[in-house]
Amino acid sequence: MSTDNCFLLLGKTGVGKSTLSKILSENQSIIIGNSLHSQTQEANCYECQMDDFKYTLIDTPGYDDSNGNDKKNYSHIKQFLTSNNHKLKGIILLFIFQDSRFGESHRKVWRK
Repeated sequence: MSTDNCFLLLGKTGVGKSTLSKILSENQSIIIGNSLHSQTQEANCYECQMDDFKYTLIDTPGYDDSNGNDKKNYSHIKQFLTSNNHKLKGIILLFIFQDSRFGESHRKVWRK
């Protein structure tokens, strides 16, 4: 696993983090949620490659979770990042296209 080039995917539940992971990693086993309930329950790493550049996407549970598990999800993501040897190159924050504002739930994530 490429731990030197990791990108953390963050965003609200249902914004497309797992879909982006599935497309970029070409990993067909990634399950995409199609219901009102969140699909991703824990952070997962997916290996990707573009030409000679290898990188890892870290798909995470969304915030504003349909099960009300935001605190648990934040804690899980923090623990996942500290317990694994991932060196983050960047954070990719996904938004729903129609969201025109950086809402309170987005601000909470940056404070964590």
